Amino acid sequence: MIDETPEAVFFRYSADCAYHLFSLGRIKKEQYIRILKCREKREVPDRAFLEAVYPAAMERIKRLAETLGKNHWDVEVIRKYFLEEHNKVIDRGEGYYATAPNALKELCKVRMGIVKAKDKRNTYRVDFGDREEVVVGKYVPNVGVGDRISTHWKVAIEIIR
Repeated sequence: MIDETPEAVFFRYSADCAYHLFSLGRIKKEQYIRILKCREKREVPDRAFLEAVYPAAMERIKRLAETLGKNHWDVEVIRKYFLEEHNKVIDRGEGYYATAPNALKELCKVRMGIVKAKDKRNTYRVDFGDREEVVVGKYVPNVGVGDRISTHWKVAIEIIR
């Protein structure tokens, strides 16, 4: 069973951008190493750590939660942010995205598509409507052909029902 706690959902969406944050000097080496270890062990960091490592995303999620009258650690608020708001932040050029290269902005966008094929290495060929791409399936190994999934940084994040 895939962990569906708010922390786990947030971590699946955010973990793969940690290298970029580290390379920009926005997170410390120790934080980056902890993220790598958590991913390797399939563990989820605690809320305090996630808030410290991803302050910009957390601030946006808090604003969204306030407009919805919910706690920012509500799993539906987190999903709504990544599935509906995250790409708008990028397109508006907020924060770092104001100067980020277009290729990086595109890589950072959350995309939804249909799984067209799955191989033994747990990679999926996904149809995004405008193109097909291969994505890594490490977080959702139980995906089947025909499933609709969300992706971030070319990694399958979750099955969208």
